[in-house]
Amino acid sequence: MPTGSAGSGSAASDEFKVPPLAAGYQRFEPPPIDVKPGESEDWAQWVGGPLDQDYDVIDITGVQTKGGHHALVYAGVEAQATGFTRLWKDEDQITTRLMGGLGGEGGAKVNLPAGIVFRVKKGSYIILQTHYLNSFDKPIVGRTVMDVKLSPVDLTRRVASMMSSTSLAINLPARVTSVMDIYCTTQKDLRFLQISNHMHDYGTSGLTEFVDPQGMAHMLKQDVTWSGDLALNPNFTKFPEAMPGFVPKGSTLHTRCTWNNTTDNMIKFPAEMCVFFGFVLNDADITCTDNKWVEAVSIGQPANPPAGGSGGAVAGAGGTGAGGAGGKPATAGAGGAGTGAPAAMGCTSMADQTIMKAAAFDGQATECAIACVVDPDAKACTTPCFEQKIGLSHACAVCNAANIACGQMNCFNKCLADPASPECRSCVMTNCDPAFRMCTGT
Repeated sequence: MPTGSAGSGSAASDEFKVPPLAAGYQRFEPPPIDVKPGESEDWAQWVGGPLDQDYDVIDITGVQTKGGHHALVYAGVEAQATGFTRLWKDEDQITTRLMGGLGGEGGAKVNLPAGIVFRVKKGSYIILQTHYLNSFDKPIVGRTVMDVKLSPVDLTRRVASMMSSTSLAINLPARVTSVMDIYCTTQKDLRFLQISNHMHDYGTSGLTEFVDPQGMAHMLKQDVTWSGDLALNPNFTKFPEAMPGFVPKGSTLHTRCTWNNTTDNMIKFPAEMCVFFGFVLNDADITCTDNKWVEAVSIGQPANPPAGGSGGAVAGAGGTGAGGAGGKPATAGAGGAGTGAPAAMGCTSMADQTIMKAAAFDGQATECAIACVVDPDAKACTTPCFEQKIGLSHACAVCNAANIACGQMNCFNKCLADPASPECRSCVMTNCDPAFRMCTGT
């Protein structure tokens, strides 16, 4: 694993002191970053993986050189060699899962309370998001060291997962102030440990409240003034474990975002976002997009099929039509291209054909895929959704799940922004349709 050195001429490196590695921790040190005077960028740096099994994240700590704005640790599905570094992309916030991290120069940690863990899956890659801001008048070399304590999954531990409420329908006209209201009806009691709003550089203010089943409104989080640095260094409101922030089942979450688009171009998702998110005491991630609720499958627990709806953002594609109908691209999680499919004729029963030819099927398939967008084994993750939520036979569900995985493996970048684009459709048709047709028998 590369360690790098600060090199000569660095205004920050002289005071960089790395503490000894504590017992039980694994050290991740990505390659150093040369940062020009006045430069402020976020980098994605692969430091490990794929994980050989499921793990609980017990603790994360670390240090940065001066000029370090923050360092966050994510689990992601994009396969890159350890040491690979590129600029952080907007879509990375959708296709990765936060494991924890720290604020600028080793400051405020964003970990969970003691005794509560994040849970990451076998096959995930460990990615550091490092942000450096050079306010000096000469170049600096940014360095980050992160120490992560992982443990094999213990099903007796309390687990925190991400809950988010958002919309994909963001279209901000040029030179205009825009406002969006997003609603989500909660399908279960939510117990929050931390909450935050989320926008990008053009946000000006945001708030999230909820209206309980009795019609009473309660403010959760208000950002009267928004600044772009909050996008990558969230201003969390935290609740003690003994008294988590409680939102009862049947409540309506309401998030309002205001932006000022100062450019001459339309700005769309994911370049801008409007998200309320937090960490809840729950074994599985929950996403609510445009008031559609999805709860992912828990690790080590029976499959918990989504209650319907959509999650983060489009992340890959796979043609899901049947019977020669063609089908529209659906989103995808991760995995091999059509591997593990059952024998031909997997979807030729009248019941399967009726479901797959229905107008709602493409949207349902997309919902299944979005719920598993950060799962490194999309086929295993989406199969229960196709079978239990949509009602396909097991063999046909596996065909469709393998197709989702194929889209993720082969067409991720082409389909992330728009799964209906010609580029996405062409990629899916070339790489995934033949195996899908053979698997389904259509």
